[in-house]
Amino acid sequence: MNTKDCADKAEPVKKHVRKSKRRVPKDLICDVCSKKNSFSWQCRKCGYTMCQQCMNENIWGLSCNGITWACPECGERNDLGNQ
Repeated sequence: MNTKDCADKAEPVKKHVRKSKRRVPKDLICDVCSKKNSFSWQCRKCGYTMCQQCMNENIWGLSCNGITWACPECGERNDLGNQ
């Protein structure tokens, strides 16, 4: 076997690219006011999203203890993240 033939069949060396493990924040659209926000509260079950301003205005009807909030769409209990 010719050494020139082996060199032709050699595959190019691929560099390993490391991907970041961080989640890329994406702008979510609030289901209440329909504005794009970089931070929104999101239901784990149905994906209902609410921006911080709308959450502050409606917390009286969504939470009875200030620790969890109930999704208005599906009724699932979600954390407010303060514990």
